Amino acid sequence: MKIRVLVVDILAGVLLLASGCTLPFEEKRSTDGGAAIVIEVADIEVPSGNAVENDIDIYFPDRQSEDIEWVSLAGTAVYSEDEYNSAVINAKNCYIEGVKPIKQFPELPTGCEVTALEIAMNYKDYNVNRFTLCDKYLKKGNSGQSNPYVAFIGNPYNKNGYGCYAPVIAECARRAGADAVNVSYCQFGEILNYLQTGNPVIVWATISMNKSYEGSTGWKDANNKLVKFKAQEHCMVLIGVDVNKAIAYIADPYYGTVKEYNLKTFYTRWVEQDKQAVVIK
Repeated sequence: MKIRVLVVDILAGVLLLASGCTLPFEEKRSTDGGAAIVIEVADIEVPSGNAVENDIDIYFPDRQSEDIEWVSLAGTAVYSEDEYNSAVINAKNCYIEGVKPIKQFPELPTGCEVTALEIAMNYKDYNVNRFTLCDKYLKKGNSGQSNPYVAFIGNPYNKNGYGCYAPVIAECARRAGADAVNVSYCQFGEILNYLQTGNPVIVWATISMNKSYEGSTGWKDANNKLVKFKAQEHCMVLIGVDVNKAIAYIADPYYGTVKEYNLKTFYTRWVEQDKQAVVIK
């Protein structure tokens, strides 16, 4: 089977600076003009089905039958220069055509997760929007009672909401009728493999790729486990890479556009947010 992969070089004349993790701050823009886009279309050979190496499905490695089992791995992700270099050496430049970016603001100031899910589900032709996902399918909980591996903490319509992690979004997608796989803790090379097979990847990183840090707010959940929500947490959709220029192309709900981020910085932030990722089949 062949898929069409776009190799894209975007020379953007826009610089967006933002901080915080709720409403956007003032945007500062350069005056260099618009963006010049150069597109090269190539047909590449990809497997017609899932590929298995060493008993691991490298395209959809759903490593736990229950998302709750994955939670036990939380906090164990480790940055690896070797992992990053190996992924980049073996990856191809690609850009998935037809992914439509969506902005979470103003309606969902803390709803990056359901907005990213809408982006990915729309690409796979599921007829659902972020508001329906939020109102009907997203499990919600409160700080002091739940944790982000089980439910969205707070409400995405509220600027004081926190957010949620991969198991919650995978469950939300399934409740909405999608075939969703929580592929968290896979190797970075596998994340890039999904792109090669035409699959956008919902990923957790940070706003504008700012450094993650532990916020001052913490609480005990219903099981008396301490919850520390990492500040700057942000969910978005990885849709392409240019390994030669070290660029990640990401449909970013914070801006409602496809943003270019340094590929190694993205990998670093992805690791800081526990290597979380969800793929919609």
